[in-house]
Amino acid sequence: MSHIGGGVAIYVRNTLRVKVLAQSAPSLLREQKPDFLILEISVSNINILFATVYRPPKAGHLSVFQDELFSFCIDYEHVFVSGDVNAHFGSDKPCDIMDGKGVQELLDTCNLVRVPFNATFHTGTCDSALDMIATTCINKLTQFMQTPVCGLSAHDLLYAVFSFKVPKPPPETFSRRDFSHFNMEQFKTEILAAPWDRMLDSPEIDAKLLVFNQLLLELYDRHAPLRVHYVKRYPKPWISSELILLMNQRDQAYRRSRRTKLSCDISIYKKLRNHVNKVKRDAKVNYAYSVFNNAKSSKEMWDALKKVDPMF
Repeated sequence: MSHIGGGVAIYVRNTLRVKVLAQSAPSLLREQKPDFLILEISVSNINILFATVYRPPKAGHLSVFQDELFSFCIDYEHVFVSGDVNAHFGSDKPCDIMDGKGVQELLDTCNLVRVPFNATFHTGTCDSALDMIATTCINKLTQFMQTPVCGLSAHDLLYAVFSFKVPKPPPETFSRRDFSHFNMEQFKTEILAAPWDRMLDSPEIDAKLLVFNQLLLELYDRHAPLRVHYVKRYPKPWISSELILLMNQRDQAYRRSRRTKLSCDISIYKKLRNHVNKVKRDAKVNYAYSVFNNAKSSKEMWDALKKVDPMF
């Protein structure tokens, strides 16, 4: 917000990466320039340009926002612009509101298409489309709706849903040493033959530790080299249908507590959370006991554990 009244904000889910690209400069006079905020929102490897703008009634200088937006949108395939532009795109009755030619020029310049909402601003003498959601990927629009917010504003509340096929993230990897061909006797022989005098001759304790680590890691790299493994979604056989039901109840209680902020709802959520954690922990322990008790050999035991956790 750059002055008293007006202002813009964008709420983004905290799991997404966000970068502020541009924003309106502070203004002492509300009528001078529009408020705007331009973000880059990253979903997996898709970068989305999202901008919101508020132009006060009869305010000019829309070109300030247009220039900023155009300087970025040429680098993005997916661009979204939303806001209250206070420009008359069309109505059933005459309105004392600026026409939308300037805004339409902005949309055309950035190759943006407006979501086809009906009139979004209503008074006793005027129904007009002052608010908009526009995008370069109108083909991804799956649904949109507007609803009045009587008692709060003469503007309708707008929402639109766009469907994106998010590519799979790159596979996660981890490294661990491969001891499958480890020769203990050969390893002991090379440890005894290692030039440990380099460590003893080092004057500083930090230097001694550095030499020690280097010599030891060189031996391990030869006898048990690091191998890269891909993380997969492994089954969790200890999760029963009863546990899933409890987890769903916990999640519902969490959402309710976030919504109401009531101490009683928060208390219910915490009790369910602690109960689920205990049940889950006990289920894991019981499963591990069953693996140990039913395994006929150590190999069979380790194979069973590796199926549910690759780090074993």
